[in-house]
Amino acid sequence: MKSVLKNSLYLLLRFALVAFLSFTSYLLAAKYEFVSYILVVIYGFALLYFFSYTLWYEGDRDTNRVKIGQAPETLWKGFVSAAIVLIPIIIALAVSLFFISSTGPASEVWGLVRIILSSGGFYLFYVLFPLSPVGATVAVIFLYLIAIVCAGTGYILGYKRISVKETLKTRFSGIFRKNN
Repeated sequence: MKSVLKNSLYLLLRFALVAFLSFTSYLLAAKYEFVSYILVVIYGFALLYFFSYTLWYEGDRDTNRVKIGQAPETLWKGFVSAAIVLIPIIIALAVSLFFISSTGPASEVWGLVRIILSSGGFYLFYVLFPLSPVGATVAVIFLYLIAIVCAGTGYILGYKRISVKETLKTRFSGIFRKNN
């Protein structure tokens, strides 16, 4: 359980980094609409990459711990670590959907909660869905669910020592090689 919480802390720090980068890009996205499409893709891939790579590394380390008998084999750790970070955020975002059409202080508070918990991605998704904050919030929730799956898959691949990066490198290295 201790290593699951440690992994969750690592993911929370990566989540905060992506949130910071996303928040800082909002002014650029608001000024130039075409940039927001690019930033949403970059934001999504950065989140998925950070989650999957972080837990790939932890899965790779856990392989050694299991081999020497220091830890039991637990392939679910990646899913649980990501869920600890993202499920409370997903629940809060889902609750905020009920307050989108209402007015008053509760609507404003939940609107602020929605913006903060979507880690800036809501801003960028809002640019993509200007008339539908519900669509933007659902898109962010969907992205977070995909991040949980990517984190768990990354942990399993790391545990089995399957490197996607090395596989891609060997497949595409022949393309860039000069023929003499």
